[in-house]
Amino acid sequence: VSLMIAAMKHDHGRELDDDGRDI
Repeated sequence: VSLMIAAMKHDHGRELDDDGRDI
C-alpha cells in the first residue's frame, strides 16, 4: 500500500483498496 493510499485511508476514515476505491 502506497503512502498516498494510506493518507487517503486516514483522511477518509474508511478502508480503501489499492486503487483508492471503497471496499
